Amino acid sequence: MNPFRLLDIGPLRGDPTFRRFWAGTSLQALAGQLSAFAVLYQMWKMTHSSLITGMVGLTLAVPMVAFGLWGGLLADTRDKRGLILLAN
Repeated sequence: MNPFRLLDIGPLRGDPTFRRFWAGTSLQALAGQLSAFAVLYQMWKMTHSSLITGMVGLTLAVPMVAFGLWGGLLADTRDKRGLILLAN
C-alpha cells in the first residue's frame, strides 16, 4: 500500500485561503516547539544539570497535558458553538 494515498492534500492545492491557514498554523507549531527547545537548551547551558533541565521540561509539559485533557473533556461533553464563542 502506498502511504501517500492516505494523505489528502487536495484542499492545500485547491484553496489558497486554507493553504495560508495551514502554513500559518504549521509555522506557529514549529515556533512553539523551537521556543520550548531554546528554554531547555538555555537551562542546560546555565546549569549543566540534567535534573534542573528535566524539571523545567516537566514544568512546560504538565500544563499542556492537564489543560489538554480538560479541554478534550469539555469538547466532548459541551455545546461546540458555545465553546467556540468562549474561546474566541
